Amino acid sequence: MEKNNRGSCLRDPKIKYEDEWDAQRSIVEESDKTYKKAAYHLYPELKPDTGYAKLKACVNQEKDGNLTFGRIIEISKFCNRADALFFMCDELGYERPIKKKTEDEEKLLVDRYLKAKEEMERASQEMYRASEEYTNKFYKNK
Repeated sequence: MEKNNRGSCLRDPKIKYEDEWDAQRSIVEESDKTYKKAAYHLYPELKPDTGYAKLKACVNQEKDGNLTFGRIIEISKFCNRADALFFMCDELGYERPIKKKTEDEEKLLVDRYLKAKEEMERASQEMYRASEEYTNKFYKNK
């Protein structure tokens, strides 16, 4: 199944959903999860194939199934997607929200920053040593 590249630009107001069914399908289809994994998460009591068929029916307007509000929230959490929320915001005239950073995400960002800073310091020291060596060689040969 081909992705439609909504992944990293969910707040982009140019990205529109055709309807609520498209938004619900996008929760799974635009994530790194499969329908089978999402179905097992939502319906662990069902056989995998039964859960899969039930979930597929729930995101198809031509079928009889529907996801409850609670199940939409649960699948959104599982797939780390907010497509249904963004569709609702678009339909109701609200701005699309920005996801809060968790402490883990903040720690990862700080760690990445500190590692990049250390690398820049190392590279700067290496450049300084290289320029010193070049300068010493240049003046030795004269």
